[in-house]
Amino acid sequence: MPSVLILEDERNLREIFSLILSGAGFLCREAEEPEHAVRLAREMRPDLLIADLLLKGASGQEAALTIRDDLPGLPVIFVSALYSETFVDERLRNAFLPKPFKLDELIAVALQLASLAEKQAESVFKGGALNG
Repeated sequence: MPSVLILEDERNLREIFSLILSGAGFLCREAEEPEHAVRLAREMRPDLLIADLLLKGASGQEAALTIRDDLPGLPVIFVSALYSETFVDERLRNAFLPKPFKLDELIAVALQLASLAEKQAESVFKGGALNG
């Protein structure tokens, strides 16, 4: 079961994202603040990160960069009502959903990125350093 870490400061949205993605087969963990998200990411090593670009007094993008230091290649979906995709650092530009968006869009993108991450992991395991 793929896991997703949801970094969103609006509780209602966090809970909706978690409910919808759980129904699509994801194991979901939620964080309201970047520091909590970084700690959770280190504990759970998620397959996917969903982060709001603009959090109360913080940046979801900075949190994603910190998490990516620990988990290189982690797919990230950014969501934002105020910013566009052009504000996303190129190193993190996996997917962007402008708020409001349809929940089925979130599910489709999450499943696509989780599948891609799984295929990359299998490739490393079969033909890379782990297959000796």
